[in-house]
Amino acid sequence: MLRDFKYEKHIDTPQQLAQRVIDKLREEDKLSFPIDPFELLSMNDIVYQFRDFKELGGIYIVPEDEYDIPIVGMLTDQLQDNDLQQHMNYVIT
Repeated sequence: MLRDFKYEKHIDTPQQLAQRVIDKLREEDKLSFPIDPFELLSMNDIVYQFRDFKELGGIYIVPEDEYDIPIVGMLTDQLQDNDLQQHMNYVIT
């Protein structure tokens, strides 16, 4: 995924990655507000799960190599009920 945005993980900041994602969406005429983070994750084939973390807002597991996949875990308490229901289909499928 990061290769698609010309992101250098040891050089760039998270803010630079966010800007590159926005620039790419703008180039492809897919930029709309509010930005849906779940759609971005799905568009980039990033698996995500809702979890009941005790002390974390979420977690990102970096892929070990080009054959591995990135995984994002999000704290369920941070989401509105309608957000959770709207995006559960991504987790189930």
